[in-house]
Amino acid sequence: MSKWMNIALWSFATLALIVLVGFSDVQQNKVLLKDVEPIIFTEEGNFFVNKQEVEALVYGFGYGNEQTALSKIDIYNLETELEKNPSIKNADVYASINGVLHVKVQQRKPIVRIANTSGKQFYIDSDGQIMPLSNSFSARVLVANGAVNASQNSEGVLSEELAGIFELSTAIVEHPFWNAQFTQIYRLPNGDLELIPKVGKHTILFGKPIDIDSKLKKLMVFYKEGLDKTGWNNYGTINLKFKDQVVCTKR
Repeated sequence: MSKWMNIALWSFATLALIVLVGFSDVQQNKVLLKDVEPIIFTEEGNFFVNKQEVEALVYGFGYGNEQTALSKIDIYNLETELEKNPSIKNADVYASINGVLHVKVQQRKPIVRIANTSGKQFYIDSDGQIMPLSNSFSARVLVANGAVNASQNSEGVLSEELAGIFELSTAIVEHPFWNAQFTQIYRLPNGDLELIPKVGKHTILFGKPIDIDSKLKKLMVFYKEGLDKTGWNNYGTINLKFKDQVVCTKR
């Protein structure tokens, strides 16, 4: 095949592609919005956002079924507005050729609910971000209270005391047994933390939120080799503050 024939074939293919793309754009401009399909991920058991709220936001921009061309919908703006919702971590909006606007919403995952000394309450999510309470849903998570003085700040950075509570909460939530066992973190005036269990009439004096993994491993050994033999209700306090030992006080 000659050089000129190759050039002619490539030129024809390029022209055909341009025509097809142009035709596709024209067709897309004719496709009208037929429906909004919210897809809200709730596998974490959170229901902060519902489909009606997502639909209301979309239609609140003036987009109407059988009235608005898909090409006129500002996808980026919709995603930005959705992500302004403090319960939404990520939003992904896209349209299909049949006129359906798909809206995928990933909710934020709270892991601990803070109740500070000022009477204010809020969550800390799995990314270490402050998350306000919701009027429509209450998450079943750890509660941290007591001498918690810190509150929300505009910088989005956790204070030292909240960071300690967050780190301990994360370790608890990521372990199936601890996540089922502990219901509350109580902060003492000196900064020590106590853990309140669901099973057993004892309080665990955790101390400062340092060496978290080693303290929890030590507690697990004590649970298996100590409480399983003596009973779960014989001790009032289980102290983890001392290195390489567990100090208990009987009820």
